Amino acid sequence: AILRQPARFGALGVVAGHIILTVGVALILMPAVPNLIATALLGAVVGVLKVFNRDRPVLAVPLPVIAAAIVSVLVFLAVKHGLPVEPLHALVPPLVAFLPGAMLTLGMIELAYGDMVSGSSRLMTGFVQLVLLAFGLAAGAVLVGYTPEQLVESSPLRLDPAWATSAPWLGVVVFGTGAFLHFSAPRGSLPWMLLVLLVAHAVQQAAAALVSQTGSGFFGMLAVTPLGYLIHLRFRGPPAMVTFLPSFWLLVPGAMSLLSVTKMLSDREAGLDGLLLAIFVFTSIALGTLMGASLYKTLTESLGLWQLQIGRVGRYFRGDRRRR
Repeated sequence: AILRQPARFGALGVVAGHIILTVGVALILMPAVPNLIATALLGAVVGVLKVFNRDRPVLAVPLPVIAAAIVSVLVFLAVKHGLPVEPLHALVPPLVAFLPGAMLTLGMIELAYGDMVSGSSRLMTGFVQLVLLAFGLAAGAVLVGYTPEQLVESSPLRLDPAWATSAPWLGVVVFGTGAFLHFSAPRGSLPWMLLVLLVAHAVQQAAAALVSQTGSGFFGMLAVTPLGYLIHLRFRGPPAMVTFLPSFWLLVPGAMSLLSVTKMLSDREAGLDGLLLAIFVFTSIALGTLMGASLYKTLTESLGLWQLQIGRVGRYFRGDRRRR
């Protein structure tokens, strides 16, 4: 019934939101101007495709493959005609809505809690979706006359150092705004979403500088998980999943996994190394989420703040009685 509900901002809002969040991911991964223009156009194509498929469940399963193939065809047609597009970083952002980063991470969390059936099912589904996306990218390249190996061949684009430093921060805000529109987030949730995303990015950047880039996702989720619960229970904000779930996409384990699976088509050793690195990344994010929830629960119980504890709903019923 929920899936049958019309989008809060209409079909135009869904498409516009997809364009905006695609540009946000591009600002984080590769903020070169030609790449931003290309990803915006490709994001519009994929957004229209998703709206067209909304009431057509027959196409729901092959939609990621079809979208990946269309994106790949358009990118390599642009490369074929000499446009300054870097294939690998132009291919990934338009497909961000299909990336199973959250699915893989939640699967790891469920396995950690002992939910073997649901956890392993999520992990296998996420991995199969990655393989299907990589297959669609390779199929699109072949249709244009390129080989799968050329998916990872590119000439690096030069970036101004100041722009390269500031663009990811802008990308966080752009991505959050796009996610708010595209996924029809609850009314009034945008400021909270942006706050949590900015905190996640700030903590991740600090941890990357002090510890390592691969383990930075752990510290990001360790910070934003209790923050999401606090916003929901103390400040009457949106549900915690609304605020900290976009952080899964922001920390980009899904994009990293797709890049690794795609690289396996041309360089098996490099692709496997990258895939192992991606597994380490979303495992650290899952562990950060688990420890963040445990930290929040421990602090609220030790301080006697029972009103802020996870699962406490009594205060909502009391609020209802007062309103009556």
